Amino acid sequence: MYIKSVVDGELRQAEIISDLTQHEYDSSSGQVTSTEIPFGILLAQDCDLLRDFEAMSAEKPPVLNGALIYELKIATDAKAQLHGVSWQPLAQNNNERFHFFQMVPADSDLLGLGLPELVLDFRRYFTLPPFEIFRQTTQGAKRRCRLNSPYREQLQNRAGFYIQRVALP
Repeated sequence: MYIKSVVDGELRQAEIISDLTQHEYDSSSGQVTSTEIPFGILLAQDCDLLRDFEAMSAEKPPVLNGALIYELKIATDAKAQLHGVSWQPLAQNNNERFHFFQMVPADSDLLGLGLPELVLDFRRYFTLPPFEIFRQTTQGAKRRCRLNSPYREQLQNRAGFYIQRVALP
């Protein structure tokens, strides 16, 4: 289900990265707020990430101005915080708002530690430019692993389904 990340290669679709920092700029006050993201999963397309990496390597302008990242919460923490959400359907990926990730074995984690069960809430996402993700991975953030096919495609499909939903009156 999981493959180890590669330290020096391009970022990959469905790659889990730990210890990212999201910076938010308030234009009215000029203040920057930083939020630590213990686990995030990158959901930009592989082809776009590769083209951006090649442009960056050739010192050309970036292809992407941002890559979509979803926050991941440790499942036990998510379970304690989610009120009114039935856990069993969530843990079986039968709740369209959430995606449940089985634990990552140590041999599939680049750090060799493994990861606990994680939960993605499709309402919790942000973007970072790929060059910023690379910068952060040289200063504390860690590339860990990525989903293997067909799990990667299933997750991308579920994310697309959720983000394109239409509100009904």
